[in-house]
Amino acid sequence: MAIQPAKDNPGDRNPDTEPVEPGDHAADRLTVDELLRRARPLPPHEEMVIEGITEEEGAAFLAALDD
Repeated sequence: MAIQPAKDNPGDRNPDTEPVEPGDHAADRLTVDELLRRARPLPPHEEMVIEGITEEEGAAFLAALDD
C-alpha cells in the first residue's frame, strides 16, 4: 500500500510526519519501508535489565508480557 497523505483538510494528520498512536490503525496505511524507517532502535541491553528482582518476579514479568 502507498501512503496517501490528506492535504485537503489542514486539520488532518499527516502520516508522513506524525508518529503512529496505538489503536489508530495508521500503520495499515504505511508501507513496510515506511514502518521500518519510523522504527526506533531498542535501548542498550544495560538499560533494559531490571535489577534487584527475584527469579519468581522475573518469571511473572515475562509471563505478563506473553499475555
